Amino acid sequence: MSLDIRGGPGSLAVALDDLAAAAARLLDWAREVERVALVVARVATDPLLVATVPLSPRTAATAEARLALLCGPTGLPGAAVLTRLLAAEVRSAVAAYAAAEDAVRVAVERAQDAVMLTIGIAAPAVGVAALGLELAGAEPGRLLDEGLFRWPAAADLAGGAEGLVAGLALDPFTAPLLAAAGCGPATLPQTYEAGLGCLTVAAGGAALLSDGTGVAVVQEPGPRGGSAPADLGDLLADEAALSDAEHYPARVRVVEVPQADGSSAWVVEVPGTQEWGPRSDGNPFDLTTDVRQMAGQATVAALGVERALAAARFESGRRTGRDTSAEPVLLTGHSLGGIVAAALAADPRFRSSYPVTHVVTAGAPVARIAVPSSVSVLSIEHRQDVVPRLEGEPNPSRSGWLTVTRDVGSDPAARGRASGAHSASLYAATAREVDASRAPSVAAWRDSSARFFHAAPGTGPVVRDYRVERLGRAPPAQ
Repeated sequence: MSLDIRGGPGSLAVALDDLAAAAARLLDWAREVERVALVVARVATDPLLVATVPLSPRTAATAEARLALLCGPTGLPGAAVLTRLLAAEVRSAVAAYAAAEDAVRVAVERAQDAVMLTIGIAAPAVGVAALGLELAGAEPGRLLDEGLFRWPAAADLAGGAEGLVAGLALDPFTAPLLAAAGCGPATLPQTYEAGLGCLTVAAGGAALLSDGTGVAVVQEPGPRGGSAPADLGDLLADEAALSDAEHYPARVRVVEVPQADGSSAWVVEVPGTQEWGPRSDGNPFDLTTDVRQMAGQATVAALGVERALAAARFESGRRTGRDTSAEPVLLTGHSLGGIVAAALAADPRFRSSYPVTHVVTAGAPVARIAVPSSVSVLSIEHRQDVVPRLEGEPNPSRSGWLTVTRDVGSDPAARGRASGAHSASLYAATAREVDASRAPSVAAWRDSSARFFHAAPGTGPVVRDYRVERLGRAPPAQ
């Protein structure tokens, strides 16, 4: 089993925030020890204690000696000084680590921006060359697919989206599009998200990457003999099925898992990308949502997922008469579905209505999404899958974020292509390996999420499917 496990509950990784908090606690403890030492010193010199010495000189001498020991340099004051020094050392270490991380991050971002700047300037020429190769039968798409499988780290350069926009703004062919989007040389984006935002606005001028103005959510018949996923393998197998646009177009699945106390746990499954064209249609699980969601924008797809969950909980509450507002939610998705799931978990407004406790992503670029530490995240990735690397950053390494990476370089199911490594069915197979893992972090995550995979004895899950439709799409450019 070739799984690389980083972060998560039970891991040895300690976040800088945790170290800083520990330093603060050490300092508080030192202050408390100092206060206790002062109290002890006052007791040692109390006139009443001195007045009792003639009554029992030996006992008094012993008491005074022990009090003196507590008040001396090797006693409480010394312990307080040592604790203050330790707190200062921890703070210095945190500052040094933070400075080093910042320096590395800045260097990486500058390199990404520089490369993407060059790519942006050359983009029109590269596009013409690729078209020429296609016409000549060279299949540049296949060559790129196979090349990225061999060198997936090249996808990390996509983290320089702002550099790409700067390059496009310098090319005479693309500069007018960027200027019309308010992203000219004087107003270039400074962040990854802002860079993608500029691209969506520029594309919108040609009625591309245009999201709708509303959403319709319609309940559909669920799968025959619907059952709750019993483990991660089942969960991602469901994801693979939902990503099939022919049989499950724009389908979101909500699974209600009854608990022994009469409440329920909720699993929300979000499909991956089903439409790859830049011109949007009624299916919001498309390239438009991919780009807009990664730019940190609100999307029709995310709104549809929220309304599907709301409809399912309302129906359950109406049927049983219970209040479902405090019942826990697990959000999951492959690729685009993972981006939507993480974005909803990061939204304070969404969490105020739906208590998200867990998120599972597969092959999804979610490193830049600010999921709070109160939500437990499990990200499953393939080393040869470039999609999780499109943000140019690794996932956070913290106790609440577990990343499991599998090397699929020799797996025939990947077909030697980056697109094959991104396959939802291959991720389902990887999830089976995660299920079998005995790593402490995986076991701890499995224990914390058990309620989402096991219905109470004598009960059965309720599986509800909803079709999400984009409304108010932008008309085609004339």
